[in-house]
Amino acid sequence: MSPEAGIVFREVQQFRQPLLWLLLGGMTMFMLVIFGLGFLKLNAANNKLAWLLFIPPLIMIGVSLMMYTSRMVTEVGQDGLTVKFTPFHRSVQKIPLENLASHEVVKIQALREYGGWGIRYGKNSKAYLVSGEEGVRLTYAAGNNLFIGSQKPAELDCAIAMLKGGEQPAGNPRQ
Repeated sequence: MSPEAGIVFREVQQFRQPLLWLLLGGMTMFMLVIFGLGFLKLNAANNKLAWLLFIPPLIMIGVSLMMYTSRMVTEVGQDGLTVKFTPFHRSVQKIPLENLASHEVVKIQALREYGGWGIRYGKNSKAYLVSGEEGVRLTYAAGNNLFIGSQKPAELDCAIAMLKGGEQPAGNPRQ
């Protein structure tokens, strides 16, 4: 978006990691073969339940389509800091900055710290993760945290600093 629209930072992330698609595609093909062979065997015996064997592969195809169409849009602008993780959010999620104690660029291990990718919840924490190991951690006065994964964490942190009133970003990512 342009500065005229009041957006100073915008990032769109999608699940496009080759390993993820290799894994999903491989699992789907494996299920189609296994359940397809079962279907042929049961259908040869005129078993009407044979069609139920296609439910697991259809579920895998549905999950793959959902992952492919998923995207996270992070924006900083006149409306504040917003995140929309489609198809999980029906509307834009406005991230409150009023009680923000600090924000910093951090490096994480998604599996270890948050249990994976997507919208993750933990004790006193929430995370929006699509890919990569970096993002911005927002720490609130109440002690809870919000992590927003980003491929451009320094730019996101600077935009948040501008939104908060010209404060300087916290600095380098921690290792």
